[in-house]
Amino acid sequence: LTSIQLPASLTNIGDCAFSGCSSLTSIELPTGLTSLGMGTFKGCTSLTLIELPAGLTDMGSCSGYPLLFLRQGTFEGCTSLTSIELPASLTILGDCAFKGCSSLTSIKLPASLTNIGSCVFRDCSSLTSSIGGCWAAPRSNGLLLLGWTRAPR
Repeated sequence: LTSIQLPASLTNIGDCAFSGCSSLTSIELPTGLTSLGMGTFKGCTSLTLIELPAGLTDMGSCSGYPLLFLRQGTFEGCTSLTSIELPASLTILGDCAFKGCSSLTSIKLPASLTNIGSCVFRDCSSLTSSIGGCWAAPRSNGLLLLGWTRAPR
């Protein structure tokens, strides 16, 4: 499986749906997609680019509260992924969401982001640029140091 086009009527992708599809290079997500499960693309080592639809509103919820978050390990181990733009409604990045995405050079973090889980960008050794007020610097231990710049007064 190298590429897949999902039906336009699809609204939900379950946990680990494409996990381990190491030959998957591209996937076109339907604009009507509203939910992504945990570990959906974990280990898709050939996936280079993915565009998350703007209508993606349920990337996880906590006890019915409308906290929008990217679930644990969603893109973990996607070693060929180079860039991703997250939905503007995203508030939380779950643990290990991008862990091991060693080719990731660019990620645009939305202004709505309030929390980043543990090891989200661990082993993202190519992520070194300023990202929407956030900067990143890789460390020799595989961790990524993150910081935020303040707006000028």
